[in-house]
Amino acid sequence: MSDTAAALCDLVQEGTGGPVHLDSNALDALTFDQLVQKVGKKFERNWVVEVTQDYVHDQRLVNESGGSMLPPLSVHLG
Repeated sequence: MSDTAAALCDLVQEGTGGPVHLDSNALDALTFDQLVQKVGKKFERNWVVEVTQDYVHDQRLVNESGGSMLPPLSVHLG
């Protein structure tokens, strides 16, 4: 949350207009199952993740500048 708050403050100070997508997964490009496993490990949950190909969807978006205003998820999840 602090990363998001800092990015939002930066946007306000820069006077950035229009839609902006803040995506901490833009650089790591974790799949959904990888993300769930890392969150489970971080919060000491013994989740069983069954990977299937039933549904495949990449929800990552990239800012028009091609970069991300947030540090990668791996900073917080390892």
